Amino acid sequence: MTSLTVHLPDDKMRHLRERASRLGLTVEEMAQRILEDAARVEIVSSDSEDFRRSADQTLAKNAELYRRLA
Repeated sequence: MTSLTVHLPDDKMRHLRERASRLGLTVEEMAQRILEDAARVEIVSSDSEDFRRSADQTLAKNAELYRRLA
């Protein structure tokens, strides 16, 4: 497995910790889920049907997570 170091401003990291905690996740688990989802979405124009379909699938798959994050 490869590791990744990400530098975040303190306020962004605090926000990420709070959100992860509310979901019962570690910061690492939450970041990994976010990155895995982003890696699955094909990079295409936001005007394309493929983009809309990919975005809809991602939103539907993670609806509960996004609801909790809101």
